[in-house]
Amino acid sequence: MTAVPCRFFDGRTSAPREATLTITPDRSVVVAIVGIESRRVHDLTDVRIPSRIADTPRHLLLPDGAVCEVRDNDSLDTMRARAERDPLPAGRRFERLLHALDSTWRGAAAALATTAALLYSFTQWGAPMVAGVVVAATPPEVEAVIGANVLTLFDQFNIIEPSELDPNRRNELLAAFTEMKEDTGVADTELRFYSGRRLGANAFALPGGTVVVTDELVELAEHDEEIIAVLAHELGHVEG
Repeated sequence: MTAVPCRFFDGRTSAPREATLTITPDRSVVVAIVGIESRRVHDLTDVRIPSRIADTPRHLLLPDGAVCEVRDNDSLDTMRARAERDPLPAGRRFERLLHALDSTWRGAAAALATTAALLYSFTQWGAPMVAGVVVAATPPEVEAVIGANVLTLFDQFNIIEPSELDPNRRNELLAAFTEMKEDTGVADTELRFYSGRRLGANAFALPGGTVVVTDELVELAEHDEEIIAVLAHELGHVEG
């Protein structure tokens, strides 16, 4: 069976690793890290696969908190359908609707207008408030799609930039965040660092479980306890 190339994020560090992903006939998701003898095997029902929106990358959330970024949507859908022995699963009619809408210029125009409204809201009223409204107002299926792609849109609109924090500093905060996840039992989430640009010193939980913290907030805090308290607050949004 053909494996699909992907980028693997282990949930502990921000650096991705090249990997391959396969969905086997027995409905197992196998992730193999390129260059080392390391494989992760999960049941397909335990892997959260976002709905497809045209050809944007999808971020598959594994039950251990790791994430696989897949760009070859056609191969992923083919493997999934074959494993489920259903070329058009009825449970994914909404997913097909999203794909069909985004594949047409009318659907793309509507999506762009919605995106522009969201981005304007983020810059005018603040990321935490708008993200909270989106989470509260959308069903899980749509929430996962928004959360998986909103950071890409932020980057394209120059709202965020790659983090410039020292890698050792990021690892310290990632370790504290991982410990909090274990203490609270919130497994389906990850922490990402970015330079905030127009967002400034900020932290917020996106739909789908990603917690974002900006370099500016880390630099503004006088003590690590202040950052930990903010991250704990955002974990509460993911849990609730």
